[in-house]
Formats: sequence, structure tokens, C-alpha cells
Amino acid sequence: PPAWEAMGAVFNGTVRAIERRGTTTSAGGSCTASGATSTPYIARWNETSDVWENIGALNGTVYALKEFGGYLYAGGSFTSAGGVSTGGLARWNGSSWSQVGGFFLGTVYALEVFNGSLVIGGQFAGLPNGANIARYDGANYYNLGSGGTNGVGVRALRANGGRLYAGGNFTSIGGVSANNLGWWTGAAWPDATGGTNFIVQ
Repeated sequence: PPAWEAMGAVFNGTVRAIERRGTTTSAGGSCTASGATSTPYIARWNETSDVWENIGALNGTVYALKEFGGYLYAGGSFTSAGGVSTGGLARWNGSSWSQVGGFFLGTVYALEVFNGSLVIGGQFAGLPNGANIARYDGANYYNLGSGGTNGVGVRALRANGGRLYAGGNFTSIGGVSANNLGWWTGAAWPDATGGTNFIVQ
């Protein structure tokens, strides 16, 4: 349309992520209802009736949504999705929620697709020597190089060309100095000169 217009009834909280899977748009955040419709932390837009629909209750805030491998992945501070004990990462196949390689212990703040994997950023223990950042290839988790981040973790991820950028609240990532901002080549974390003097999110 040539102008902004409202999308259905007002949400009762903050929308923190929007993603499209196939022909369907989903929104997640700290909202639990759209008008009189219950939409616990995530909702699906019905383009025919112009309303937000419930797609299974989550029990906490959604910070990130990303389509990968035909699934919609949701990350946040929740621990269950659609009645399934998931931890802070879950995936939707169009009809139900499931775990992603087991219970994910921790909070996910960012999701991005890079080099055929889903990259996960947040505040979590992760794999050994890989706190706060990991990649998932659809079957298994892997570290990104040697070491994750210090500090309180990764808050933002963005792929651009042959680089993956990670931002958050840290002073090192992958064992190299990085003031809240670093980049991954697919094989290493180069020493990030400069960075920022405050959290990236």
C-alpha cells in the first residue's frame, strides 16, 4: 500500500522481532494479546482476515525470529513453547513447536543465517569454550572458532557479504580483543580495531 496502516488490533506490549516464513508473517515480543485475541509472546498474521492469530503459547519474551531450513526459529527468555519444554530456543514447523537439539539453557537475543547455518547469540553457557554464541546446521551445534565472548553476551547479529557481525556487551570474542563489536570470516575472528564504547543491541 502507498501509506502506513494498522495491522489488526493493538498489541498490549512491545514487538521485538518480525520474520516471514513462506507466505506468513510472524511477530514476537513481550506482548500477550492483540485486542481480545490471546497471543502469548508470538502471533501469526492472517492476510485474508487481517487479524493476528495464536500459534501456541510461549511463556516468556521473544527477542528474535528467523526462518531457516523451512522452520521458523524463535529465541528469547521463554522456557516452553506450545506446551513443549524448549528453553530459550524453539522452532515452529507450521503446526507445532519443538526443541532445537534438546533443551536450550539460557536466553537468546539474536538469530541470523550465515554460510548455511543458523547463528545464535545471547547469554548462555553454550558448548565448551563457546559462551554466548553458537551455530546450528539443522542437526548439531558448533562453536564459532575458539572461544565465545566474555561479558554478558551477544545482543545483535547481522550477515553482510562474507562477514558475520556480532554486537553486544563484551571485550573479547573468539579469544581476540573486541569492544562490543566483532566480525567472523567463516573461519576466524580478526582482531576488531576500535569497536564501540557502549553495548550494541
